Amino acid sequence: MCGGNQGPCHEGEQVCSRGIPLRGLLNLAILTLIKDKTVYGAEIHRVLKEKFNVDAPKPVIYGLLRKMEYFGFITSKWDVEGGGPARRVYKITEEGLEYLNSSLKSLRDAKKVIDLILAEDEKGGWLMDAIEAVDLQKKFGNVTAVNSVSFKVKEGEIFGFLGPNGAGKTTTIRMLTGLLKPDRGYAMIMGYNVIDEPIKAKMLVGVVPEEANPYPDLSSWDNLVLVGRLYGLSGRDIKDRASKMLKLLGLYDIMDRKAKNLSKGQRQKLLVAMALINNPKVLFLDEPTGGLDVLSARMIRELILELKRNGVTVFLTTHNVEEAGALCDRIAIIKNGRIVELGSPDELKIKVGAYTYVTITFNRALEGRELVFLEPCEYKVQASKLLIVCSKPVEAIVKAVEFAKEAGLEILDIRISSPTLEDVFVKVAKGE
Repeated sequence: MCGGNQGPCHEGEQVCSRGIPLRGLLNLAILTLIKDKTVYGAEIHRVLKEKFNVDAPKPVIYGLLRKMEYFGFITSKWDVEGGGPARRVYKITEEGLEYLNSSLKSLRDAKKVIDLILAEDEKGGWLMDAIEAVDLQKKFGNVTAVNSVSFKVKEGEIFGFLGPNGAGKTTTIRMLTGLLKPDRGYAMIMGYNVIDEPIKAKMLVGVVPEEANPYPDLSSWDNLVLVGRLYGLSGRDIKDRASKMLKLLGLYDIMDRKAKNLSKGQRQKLLVAMALINNPKVLFLDEPTGGLDVLSARMIRELILELKRNGVTVFLTTHNVEEAGALCDRIAIIKNGRIVELGSPDELKIKVGAYTYVTITFNRALEGRELVFLEPCEYKVQASKLLIVCSKPVEAIVKAVEFAKEAGLEILDIRISSPTLEDVFVKVAKGE
C-alpha cells in the first residue's frame, strides 16, 4: 500500500484518484471479506461479483492471494473434508488484520474500497505481471549473451520476442523458465521468483522449445500421460485434458502412434499439447510454427489467439516477423543481448521511422526531369511512374503534387504501401 503502509504495492502500478494502487484496493476488499472467517478462493470471486459487482478475473484474484500469502497477510491450506474435491481455503493472519485496519483508517470501510474500485477506469488495472524480467544478465566466458534485460508482460498478453540469431533470445527464455540461473537480476512468473520458488513458478508454465522432441518410443497419448503425471494431475484430469488437446490439434485418431513415427508437423503439435496439459497460466513458444505446413501453422496461430481469449499469457519467439505482427500485443526486439526496441507493432513502426513506399503515376514519362525536391528520399523513375521510399509519405506526396503543377503534368494514380514489421526489424537489426 501507498501512504506509508507496507504491503504488496509495486512502483509503476496503476493508481486511483486517492493515490492507492487498484490492485491494492482489491487486496483490501479481499482481506475484508475473509477477516472474520475462512473462505474458498472461488467464494471470494463469487462474493466480489455478486455483492459488489466487481468482476475481476479469477487469475487476478488467485495471483493477489498468492502475493498476500507471500507477505504473510493470509495463510492457506487444502480442504479435503466432505468427500468433495480438494479446495484451497484462506484465512487472514494477525499481520494481515493489522494491515487491513491501518489501511481502512483512511478509507473507513470496505464499501468505500469497493466504491473507489468501481469509480476508476480499472480496465487492465488489476492485471498482475505474468512475466517480469529485472536486469537479467548472463555471460558465457568472455561473451555477454544477455545484458541488463528488463521488461514486463501483463496477464493475457501475447508478447513477441524477436531478434537475429545469437541476439540472446534463447538464453533469456532459459532464464525466464528457470533452466538457467542469471549472473545478475531475477525473473518472476505470476509473482513467483523463478530461482527462489522454482516449483511454484514452473507449475504455472508451459514450454515449447525450438529444438525438442517428445519421447520417441512413447505414443502421443503416453507422452501426454507422462507429462500430466509429472505435474501431479489426477488420472481423470489427465484423461480429459489429453483427449481435449489431441482432438483440438488433430492428433486424436493417431494417439497410439509412437512419436518417432510422427511427421515433423505432428510432433510439433504434440509438443504444444504437452505444454498445455497442465493448463498453464504462461506459455512460452519458441518457433511454434517453424517447419509446419500452411494449415498446421494456421491452426497453431488460431490456438494462440484462443489461449489469449482464455486469459493465458503467451511469450512468443519467432523468425516469422509478420506472424508476430499479426499475433502480438507488444514486441521486444533484442540485439547483442540488449532490448533495443519495445512496443506494439504500430508503435514500433512509428518509433523506428520505418519507410513507406509511395508510387505516383503521371500522364507522361519523367525521364530527364530534375527531381531534387525529393532529396533526401530514395526514389526511382520508371517511365511515367515515380517510386519513392521515405519515412514521411505525406510530405513527399505534397512536394510531388507541387512539382506536377509546375511541370504541367497530371497525376493519374497515387498508391501507398505502409511499412511492415519486417521493415522495422531489418532497420533495427542493421542499426539504422
